[in-house]
Amino acid sequence: MNLKAVKITMKDSHTFQILQLTKKDVAIFRELITLFKNVFEDPDKQNPSPFYLEDLLSRSEFFAFAALQNDQVIGGVTGYELQKYYKAESEFFIYDLAIEPSHQRLGIATSLLEKIKEICDQREINSIFVDAHTEDVGAIKFYESLGYGQGESVTQFTIKTF
Repeated sequence: MNLKAVKITMKDSHTFQILQLTKKDVAIFRELITLFKNVFEDPDKQNPSPFYLEDLLSRSEFFAFAALQNDQVIGGVTGYELQKYYKAESEFFIYDLAIEPSHQRLGIATSLLEKIKEICDQREINSIFVDAHTEDVGAIKFYESLGYGQGESVTQFTIKTF
């Protein structure tokens, strides 16, 4: 494990760690991807080669945090810093955020978002955005409960390139 782990006590007095993943943490990242696949019930989520994941974790604009309890991945968040072209600033896109269902509502997701906010503060990123599907009422309520107000209604298109 790398040295960027932070120990946090949950509401039920159990503890968990939040670890910022580096290229040395490919095995943990693979576990996190499996968790995303299971929580989102998304069979399209694959587990790319270790070389691909190591390269991704090496990129300065990509961030991944895993929440661990007893060395077991119980949640995580991934995202990207996106540079704007019309202003000399960046914004942060949360790509995935998920917590194992048995560990939800314990403050883990909020703690993961705090780590993203810390990255944004360090890098002078002034906004964070995240997609939440209309049918994912739990995610929408979570973001609203944090005081982020009502989300924008956006229609997203996926354009296949091959």
